[in-house]
Amino acid sequence: MHALARAGFVANGVVHALIGTLVVAIAAGGRGEADRVGALRTVAAVPWGAAVVWAIAIGLWGLALWHLAAGITARGDGRWGRRAAQWGQSVVFAAVGTLAASIALGAAPDADGTARVASRGILGVLLLVAAAHADAARAGGLDSAVDGLLTLPAGRAITVALGIGLVAYGVFCGFRARYARL
Repeated sequence: MHALARAGFVANGVVHALIGTLVVAIAAGGRGEADRVGALRTVAAVPWGAAVVWAIAIGLWGLALWHLAAGITARGDGRWGRRAAQWGQSVVFAAVGTLAASIALGAAPDADGTARVASRGILGVLLLVAAAHADAARAGGLDSAVDGLLTLPAGRAITVALGIGLVAYGVFCGFRARYARL
C-alpha cells in the first residue's frame, strides 16, 4: 500500500509539473489547455504517452486507496475530521485517476467510445459536486484563471510565477513520495 501511495505522489507531482509547464508556455504566447485534461492529453499525444498516462492513473488510484485506508484507520481526538479529509482526498485522487484512464483509453485507436463514456461519467460526477458547492454561473477552470491573469498589468509575469509555482509543487510531490511518513 505504501508503494502505491508513493507512486501516487509521484503521479500527482507529474501532473502538477505538466500543468505548470503548460501555464508558462501559454504565458509565453503558446496555446493549450492549462488544466489536468490538457496536461494529460499532451502526454498521451507523444509516443508511449498512453502508457505514461496509464501509469499516472494507476498511481493516482493507489493514492486514493491509501487515503481511503488512512481515513478508515484514523484514531484519537478529531478523528472524524481527519477521516472526512482523507476520504475527500481519496475521492479527488480517484476521480483524477479515472480521468487519466479515460484519456489513456482515448489515446488508443480502438477505445474512443469507451473513453467518451468514461469521460461523460466523470464529468457528470464532477458537475454534481460542483453544483453542490459552487455557483456554476461564476465557475471557471484554471484556463479561465490563466486567461484572466493575462489581461492584468504584469499578467504575463504573474502567470509565469503561477506556472513556476505549480512546477515547484510537482517537485515537492516527488520529494513527498520519497520522504513522506506513511
